[in-house]
Amino acid sequence: MNPNGIPAVPASECHPVLSWLRRNLPTLIAGAAFAVVAGVTGRVSYLHIEALSLSLHQPPDIARIMPFGIDGLIVVGSVALLQASEDQEWIGWLCIVPGTAASLFANVESGWKYGPLAAGWAGMASIGFFVATFTLERWLKSQAAGADRAVPAVPPHPVPGPVPAGPAPAESAAPEPPEPLTPEKALLALINTGTQRDIGAMIGVSKTTVGRWKKRLEQGGTISPELAQDGPEEAPAEPRETAEDYWAEPPESRYAAPFEAVPRLRRIGELGPEPSPNGSAS
Repeated sequence: MNPNGIPAVPASECHPVLSWLRRNLPTLIAGAAFAVVAGVTGRVSYLHIEALSLSLHQPPDIARIMPFGIDGLIVVGSVALLQASEDQEWIGWLCIVPGTAASLFANVESGWKYGPLAAGWAGMASIGFFVATFTLERWLKSQAAGADRAVPAVPPHPVPGPVPAGPAPAESAAPEPPEPLTPEKALLALINTGTQRDIGAMIGVSKTTVGRWKKRLEQGGTISPELAQDGPEEAPAEPRETAEDYWAEPPESRYAAPFEAVPRLRRIGELGPEPSPNGSAS
């Protein structure tokens, strides 16, 4: 704990390398054990193959590199198995099988001259190298699979595809000029802004004339000089007299003009039609 009272962080957790070593120390120890066994058996196999090459009158340079060509097939095949998928593991066995057979033959042959026991013991180097290398490959592959399961899979970001080429935008046409305002349209717009009586009083004509103008303009016509002349004001239609109106009048009003009583009674249906000169009703 520092003087400020805050707990001190261990140095192994502060440095990234030390933190990584602490987390992966068991894995490193196991991998180092496999590597030591493979290295020891590979060194023994190397010496056997080199001695056999020299006894077969191979040049020293060839004898020194021949073990890499034989035992190296086992290493190359193990690496292929480590990286290949399950349906492509046969590619690694194409190197492991012939490499193991050649290494075993060379190691056994190097001790054959001393008897079968010596030959079998010499071949143990080749078997040990194959087993150690193959086991190391299997162990590394299982470690990689466990790490993949531990890390949650992150969905890949979608890659935007090419934008399909659409039709070229049409050039914007020039706006059409507004339709000219004719006197007829102006007059119709003015008439529609108020009542016919108000518009007539505004321009000095009667309501009837304004009505005639509106009807003609709405039909698409024009105002001719004759139509533009102001006509007489139409008198409102008088209400039709009924029998109730007639009999509701006082007697002195009904009989004030006796000669009008008969026509009024005929109009309201209280008397039949006037007879014709030949005696029939007209």
